[in-house]
Amino acid sequence: TIELVDGWRFALVNPAGITDPSGDYDRAAEPGYDDSAWRRIAVPHDWSIELTPTTENGTSGGTGFLPGGLGWYRIPFTLPAALA
Repeated sequence: TIELVDGWRFALVNPAGITDPSGDYDRAAEPGYDDSAWRRIAVPHDWSIELTPTTENGTSGGTGFLPGGLGWYRIPFTLPAALA
């Protein structure tokens, strides 16, 4: 078991949709991507509760009027040699 609760990085890419309109995060899944400016968080984490409720972008009472959107989570880890 590898504990993966702390040490995460998070970036809210687009609270209004599921695309990256800037293209800044196109390579975010790659191991060498620089996420040093991203926010440090622990999981579980829910960015929606940090945002202002709205009726835009398809939100409703079912979503608590909170936007969803696209966010990235990343955490570096090294598997022990025994698991390689």
